[in-house]
Amino acid sequence: MGEREYESDGEVKSCRDEEQLCVARQQSVGRLRQDMTEENLWQAILLFQGCRFTTAKGLEYTYCIKRNHEGGLGNEILFSRKEKTITRATVNIAFQRALALGRVVTGPKKLGVFGASYLYPVFVRLGVIDRGFSSFT
Repeated sequence: MGEREYESDGEVKSCRDEEQLCVARQQSVGRLRQDMTEENLWQAILLFQGCRFTTAKGLEYTYCIKRNHEGGLGNEILFSRKEKTITRATVNIAFQRALALGRVVTGPKKLGVFGASYLYPVFVRLGVIDRGFSSFT
């Protein structure tokens, strides 16, 4: 079976590349769930760039990591629905709050940081927040 190519956000990618990315995402989430560290979180966030997420109010968005001056990946997240970025330091503060709450966070506001409504769904998908006992209230 040959590789098919398709357009995805302006880039041509092969199905094999997408499969490898999917595997890398799964492995990254597995590492994060086994070892909840800021570095493992950031690595997972890097791999989930471009994925669709939905806020508690039902607004869809994606995100990307802003490039630094040298052209490499920086330490700021740019969400598609915002014009401002969220720094890696802010992500780490929200992450530490989620951990302090035992990973059961009842809604974005509990994270207490700028951009929490966008970070919350990312944290849920990555397994940082356990929604088994929470709801958006």
